[in-house]
Amino acid sequence: MKDKTKIALILILILFLILMVTAILYLAIELFYPRDFSISGSSNGTNIFYRLEKSKEENNYYISVIEQQNSTKVIKLECTKEQYDFLLGEKECHIFYRINFFNRNKGKILKIDDKPIYSYRI
Repeated sequence: MKDKTKIALILILILFLILMVTAILYLAIELFYPRDFSISGSSNGTNIFYRLEKSKEENNYYISVIEQQNSTKVIKLECTKEQYDFLLGEKECHIFYRINFFNRNKGKILKIDDKPIYSYRI
């Protein structure tokens, strides 16, 4: 009976250590490669570095950020209907978004506004 208890405690300790190492690794990656970014522009592409495009797939709305020099680099941001409607032609808008942890080509818009976003906390 004592041997089974010792084995169970050792397995729990190993599992705890694995979880701690995973948490520390996640926090280190978040510190050195942050996922929160802000961007400003309009859908007609007045910015010289990138342009914004709107798209709708089924009931999901997306705003894509496309680099002007490298059109293969696209970040597809999921948004709500209100955020999707906010982005209109000539209107300059400021977007605060978070990209996915594993797939950095997709993300989600956290806030969109016509005024500059200097700092945004959730």
